[in-house]
Amino acid sequence: LDGKKKDFNTKPLMFIWAHYKDYYNPSNTIIIDDLKKNFIMNPQNGLRIRSFYNGPENQDDRELKYLAQYLTAIAHLKDLSKLNHQEWKEYLSMDQKKRDDDASIKEEEPKTKKHKDEGSDTKHSKEKEESDTKNHTKKKEESDIKNHTKKKEESDTKNHTKKKEESDTKNHTKKKEESDTKNHSKKEKESDIKHREEKDESDTKHSKEKEESDTKHSSKIMEEGKKVIE
Repeated sequence: LDGKKKDFNTKPLMFIWAHYKDYYNPSNTIIIDDLKKNFIMNPQNGLRIRSFYNGPENQDDRELKYLAQYLTAIAHLKDLSKLNHQEWKEYLSMDQKKRDDDASIKEEEPKTKKHKDEGSDTKHSKEKEESDTKNHTKKKEESDIKNHTKKKEESDTKNHTKKKEESDTKNHTKKKEESDTKNHSKKEKESDIKHREEKDESDTKHSKEKEESDTKHSSKIMEEGKKVIE
């Protein structure tokens, strides 16, 4: 003041960065203070907040609450030194507006999604009905074909069995008739042969008896003629 130099204390961050270089650096460090002079050596990493007075009486103070919201909003950034932390409240207002807009969009999304889901459900229901109808028709056709094939096989088997039985009966009857005819013919032939043999035997016997009778008669005549001559 009055052209005179005045000494004051500050909080240089380079000491922190030098001692804890594996943890802290300009990209991830912020110094928060209500006195700007305390981060005069690191202005890009300084954030000034309002001073707090009369604690019990000052119930409307929300500085730390807003600060917490700001720090939460920038926590995902890789380099905090690129931000102008002196305008952190403006940034917080913009972020809050963005969050409000996002919330409004999210409120609309369920309605849009609901209409979309309803349309999707209607489409899915229609597709399911078409699929069910198609499957039912296909199953019915397959069942009809299967039943028709089964009935045809049963009918063919029944007809085949019936024809075979008729054929077997016919062949059996034919063979029996042929056998009966053959046996009858054989018996008739045997009877004729036997009858002829008996007839031949009877004729032979009759002829022999006649011959004996004729011989006997001739002998008798000769004997009678011989007696007349004498």
